[in-house]
Amino acid sequence: MKKILALMMALVLGLAFTSCEKADDDIASKMVGKWLLYKAVDADGKDVTGEVGLKEANQYLIFNAGGKGAIRIEVESMNMEVPFEWTIEGNAVTITSSQLETDTVLNIVSVTSTELVLEQDGAKEYFKKV
Repeated sequence: MKKILALMMALVLGLAFTSCEKADDDIASKMVGKWLLYKAVDADGKDVTGEVGLKEANQYLIFNAGGKGAIRIEVESMNMEVPFEWTIEGNAVTITSSQLETDTVLNIVSVTSTELVLEQDGAKEYFKKV
C-alpha cells in the first residue's frame, strides 16, 4: 500500500504558481480548482492508467488562488494530503512543498475550464475538473 501511495504521489507531483504576465494570469485562472487524475500515458504513448493505482484511489491536484494548493489521495478509508505552493511561468507550473524532496516542474500541455493535461519527461497526466 505504501509503495502504491509513493508511486501515485510521484506521478501527481509537480506544480507551482506565481504569475507575472497576462498570459500567465490567464493560465493560472483556468488552473484554479480541484482536478481529478483520470488518465496517465508514459513517454512512449502507452496508457498506464491501470498501473498507477487510479482504480484503487482518487488522486487530486487542488490549485487555490494565491499560489497555494494540495495533492490529495483518497484510498478506501485513508486520505492523504500534501500542501504545496505553486508558481507559473510561461507554460510550466512548479510545485514546491516542504514535504517533497525536490521542486517539481510540469509542462502545461493544455488547460480548459474542464480538462488539464500536464507533461513531465514525455509522460502525460490527464485531469478533469470536479
